[in-house]
Amino acid sequence: LEAYYALQFSLLSFVFNIVHVAYRGEANDVAVTSDLYGGRNEVPMTRVEGTDLFYRSNELESNARLEYSFMLNYETPVGDTLNTERSISTPRGPISWFGMPDWKKPSHLNALASADTGRVDTMRFEATVPDTAEGWTTNRRVDVYLPSDYNKSDKRYPVVYVHDGQAALQQGMLKHSLDNLIANKQIQPIIAVFVYQGTERPNQEYGPGLMDKYATFMAEHLVPHIDKTYRTVASSEARLNHGVGFSTSGALYTTFKNPQVFGNLSMQSAFVMSYIQEAMLPVVQPKAEHGVKMYVDWGKYDLRGAQEKWDTRLFTSQILTHLKEKGYKNVSTSEHPTGFGWGSWRDRNDMVLKHFFAR
Repeated sequence: LEAYYALQFSLLSFVFNIVHVAYRGEANDVAVTSDLYGGRNEVPMTRVEGTDLFYRSNELESNARLEYSFMLNYETPVGDTLNTERSISTPRGPISWFGMPDWKKPSHLNALASADTGRVDTMRFEATVPDTAEGWTTNRRVDVYLPSDYNKSDKRYPVVYVHDGQAALQQGMLKHSLDNLIANKQIQPIIAVFVYQGTERPNQEYGPGLMDKYATFMAEHLVPHIDKTYRTVASSEARLNHGVGFSTSGALYTTFKNPQVFGNLSMQSAFVMSYIQEAMLPVVQPKAEHGVKMYVDWGKYDLRGAQEKWDTRLFTSQILTHLKEKGYKNVSTSEHPTGFGWGSWRDRNDMVLKHFFAR
């Protein structure tokens, strides 16, 4: 207690598999928000009687990684000023994170020397779907990652199409992972196409109303352009659709709407609410002789609405049940002691890429 009390604002400590979060400061009440408790759920901390020290303790897996912040008097969000590990800043204040003692930063997220890195081409791509005056016109940025040996050979490369590409590059650090995994010969050299969200109605293209047009844009416009512009392996078996969180519905629908174009699908933390599932899942046809190869992972502490009673983990389970009913019984699945967000998803970039492109 004396060690805690000597500090200002907050402290994280770990004893066995228990994390202690402490806050010292002037307040009537202090609550902690975290992946551990679900979205918009402020859990009260205990005040040490006669002091301005508040604490809360939880038992966790030894390799867990979670995010958290504080709420003073249930109205003022504050970050943890003593923890330099920050995820992002939100309208509710900065978000900090911690890893339990057995959590290790993945080496594939480290930046490599420039000689070993691939390059990223940037383009603006416009298409109208359908190709009529009354069609949906989209004009968006697309970044294309080319492995370091691209200009040194005449070979062709498989392609991963990354939905919500801007976030995957910036917050997901996917370029670092590609550089490391290719340089260390853990995956074969591949091309990655980072598809930015459209500026017209971001996120809506992954749901009812636009998802059919978006899938057509991907399969009939963007893929042919990429195949024409770069040396790709132009077959469904060599193309992967990758989505995380909100973009998983776009990746899934695009894949099953166009199985002749996309033969592989990966999803992390499928945030696909029931009304989107109702519109999207009918496109999943019974498994053919070969079918789509799939990888799905999620966090044990994925996003869930404590007040609204929705749960990303349930959404993922519902989708997996539907796939199984359609004959897809060999989907690679895994749960991890993490929450919902790029800080967790990017740790598993290597698992996704190795599943489809391992050497």
